[in-house]
This record gives sequence, structure tokens and C-alpha cells, in this order.
Amino acid sequence: MNEQRRSMRKARLRLELRHDRLTVAVGDDSPAPVVLADPGLDPVRAGKGLRMVAQLAKTWGCVADEIEHRKTVWAVLVTSGRRT
Repeated sequence: MNEQRRSMRKARLRLELRHDRLTVAVGDDSPAPVVLADPGLDPVRAGKGLRMVAQLAKTWGCVADEIEHRKTVWAVLVTSGRRT
């Protein structure tokens, strides 16, 4: 059981709605950087989730915490139906 717990990563989710902007932040205990993969790569391995975030979000990014060895990927979405 302890071996299984060590291999599981903890995830954190934060949602914040202000006016017409929804900020979504997802963090995990992996220090590995996020990579927006080339769409010409194998679609199974190409990181389609991050590509969808990049296409839908007004802006997005990743913040690394090198001391805690984890990262948070965040995105800001416009909720009013218009993208400015």
C-alpha cells in the first residue's frame, strides 16, 4: 500500500470567477515542465489537453515551484461568449 501511495501524484484545482473571466488552475506534484507539443506528432502522445487549453483560453501559463518540486498550469477563459 505504501508503494502505491508513493506513485500517486496529488493534484490541486482552483477556480476563480471574476466578472466575465474564469481562471482555472491545476497543480500537481511533478516538477516536469509542461510542453505544448507539435500537432504533427503522434496524437496520443501530443498533449492534446494542453493544446485545447491554449486554443480556448484568453491566456495561459505554467508556474514552477522549484523548492516544492511541483507546478501549476493556469488558464483564463472569457465566459461572456466574446473573446477580446
